[in-house]
Amino acid sequence: MVDFIDQKDFVPVEVARPPHLHRFELFSPKLARRLTLFSWDAVLLWTMIESHPAIKKFCERPGLVHVHGDWRLAEFWVQRDDQSEFLLLEHSSLQNLVSAAPRLESDLGSRTRTVLDKELAAHATWIKNWQEILPYLVSNRDFVEPRQLDRILNFCQSPQRLVEIERAELPGDPVITRTAVFELARKGTLLAEDLHTDRLSPASRFIAA
Repeated sequence: MVDFIDQKDFVPVEVARPPHLHRFELFSPKLARRLTLFSWDAVLLWTMIESHPAIKKFCERPGLVHVHGDWRLAEFWVQRDDQSEFLLLEHSSLQNLVSAAPRLESDLGSRTRTVLDKELAAHATWIKNWQEILPYLVSNRDFVEPRQLDRILNFCQSPQRLVEIERAELPGDPVITRTAVFELARKGTLLAEDLHTDRLSPASRFIAA
């Protein structure tokens, strides 16, 4: 059963930011646009969203959702395959900083999930690795050719270290090769289980899904 609504129905809610509140300006490869977040936990959650192949669309601060008898600002709305949900952070500094926000009272409003601090901590290695990966995608993804993606997928029918993939693509630019690997991982066509437990390095292994 399809339960998501179109992303165009959401516009990020404006925040009346006091001087002490952090502000992070980011570029989203998934959305192909800039976005602004106001806490480090929101940045960590956004990094997980960008790295999740099943999440096709999302919107930051889509509006207020009804949670335990109260209206709270959702940090993100995400569409995962044919389902969607609103994500809230366990601790958010934004709840009292929104002067006007839509109340999302559709059935979707009941599909909310609070992301706990311990969940973010449990994925710390994965998140840190993707914080290193995302700048490659933002800066270099347009230089990756489809035929290179195909070659890398064919090469990775068995686990291959990143350095071996780069060597196989010589004399091509290793930075572009690395970007192609990361783009395939972002799409879910390459798996990188090492990134859950070990720091990204030339020895990180990738295999076709």
